[in-house]
Amino acid sequence: MRKPPKVKAGPSFVQYTVSFQQYQGKWQLASAQASVKFKVRSKRDKLKSEFHSVSDLLITNIENTDLKRFTKDEKFTKQDIFVEKLGKFDEKYWENYNIIKPNEDLRKAFKNASVN
Repeated sequence: MRKPPKVKAGPSFVQYTVSFQQYQGKWQLASAQASVKFKVRSKRDKLKSEFHSVSDLLITNIENTDLKRFTKDEKFTKQDIFVEKLGKFDEKYWENYNIIKPNEDLRKAFKNASVN
């Protein structure tokens, strides 16, 4: 969807994995993962590459609230690219959670988590 003109890009592999767990007699979302590989070609720039993106969502806290169905605009479709649909990373929203920020070195993140 966001490619320069005259560049061909398309998915070569897409896998979504979703798991649920039972909590107080109800099934709750536990985790979701999106793994996407896509090929990019540009004859003009003589570019031919393959990229792989993995996105994870882990549920670590469940609170009982009045649940409402998602609106049409909030739902994912088969054509949605998980990473683009999530939008920008909001540090303020996640400030009280143990998180690994996008682009953070995983070794450093796990080392810091084990110290805290």
